[in-house]
Amino acid sequence: MEKAFLFLLQDVWRGAIPPLSERQIEIVDFFVKNFPNAYTPYAVTRVTSHNTSTVYRTVKQLVNYRLILPTPERKLKATVKGALALLVLSGDESYVEQINKIWGTTVESRVLLAYLTLLGMAVKHFGFTLSEVFICHPAGSVAYAATYLTERSPDNFFILSNAMEFLKQYRVTLDFDKLEKLCINDDMCIKYGLCDENVSKKYLKDSSTKN
Repeated sequence: MEKAFLFLLQDVWRGAIPPLSERQIEIVDFFVKNFPNAYTPYAVTRVTSHNTSTVYRTVKQLVNYRLILPTPERKLKATVKGALALLVLSGDESYVEQINKIWGTTVESRVLLAYLTLLGMAVKHFGFTLSEVFICHPAGSVAYAATYLTERSPDNFFILSNAMEFLKQYRVTLDFDKLEKLCINDDMCIKYGLCDENVSKKYLKDSSTKN
């Protein structure tokens, strides 16, 4: 069943994952596998074959994608988005445990795969990408999934029944004023409640126009 969930997860998330080069994958993988440690770009050059300018350019791109984010100490640390992107792109189930670790959760692989699949359905439904959604905290991710379920129900009963084991831990809906309080030390997230500044502005503007 886990293999089937993984296949579905890759399918629903594929269009929402930013395009990553081999170098980008290598560097985000380093951050994800070494979480919760944080590193400067210079420290990354010492464990990879890339020169300093290449690493600085690459980490800047990864920050823009929100796969890694700066800490108050001016170092960089993996986000759950980095682990999720690698899970989708590689199909390597070891990243499921990394997602558990980054989120601070301890759910079974089966449950987490089902929940992440449901989350991908929600992200697709609302028209966001991985870079844009506010899911660095698990409760933030539930806001998207739970709100999605108020509008429609997945066709796959097994996905929903397993995902509910995760969902029942939180009671959150899409309220950006509340979501921003879950943010992890990043000015864009705190200010807009969504990860990508430009998309956030457009989303809020479109929403006000519709209302």
